[in-house]
Amino acid sequence: MSHQIEMIFEVITKQPVAYVFHPVEKAQQAAMDISLLDSLLGGVYDDLVTRGGIFFIPVSNATLEHHDHYTSWLRKLTKLKAKNPSDFVIQIGPDTTDDVVGMRLDGLHQTGAKFSMDEFGVGFSSLRRLEKYKWDYCHFDARRTALMQDALALVLCKQRNIKAIANRVSTQSESIISVLAGQDWQQGEYLHQLRPTRVTN
Repeated sequence: MSHQIEMIFEVITKQPVAYVFHPVEKAQQAAMDISLLDSLLGGVYDDLVTRGGIFFIPVSNATLEHHDHYTSWLRKLTKLKAKNPSDFVIQIGPDTTDDVVGMRLDGLHQTGAKFSMDEFGVGFSSLRRLEKYKWDYCHFDARRTALMQDALALVLCKQRNIKAIANRVSTQSESIISVLAGQDWQQGEYLHQLRPTRVTN
């Protein structure tokens, strides 16, 4: 790949979008994160959370950066894991800063959960972050994949055995391109549910 193309790719994928949250909005986001775990503890399972027998649990910067919110959320997650034998994946949102990821990563690893980087190419979900931390999954926008905007990230996923998930697959063309790009799973309106891109033994 030429140096010019690498520079263009860096501009597209490495520049974080500014996220500004007011205190009330942060509190509301943290409440939503905790409420989701309360629902799961109550046996209300959302198809967007339980995918293929795996719990993908989204968590926001608002929850992770605030000690009390984080402690409450982590206590409920630990209780949910003890109650359910399924695999758990903590889904780090694009609003989460590197400082907060670094601050909480050890504690999150102690839960035994796996990790997913959400919304690659948005906010702080960058190639730099994909390289810096250990991930098990990475979520990509199907439209960006079709435009070859995430090619280097997909190569890195393949090298590090990170499962690449295509989000918002809305057409047959996007589904086919996802397969050709080597992504492992797809989800979106065209598919209705998360499914592997190819049959495996």
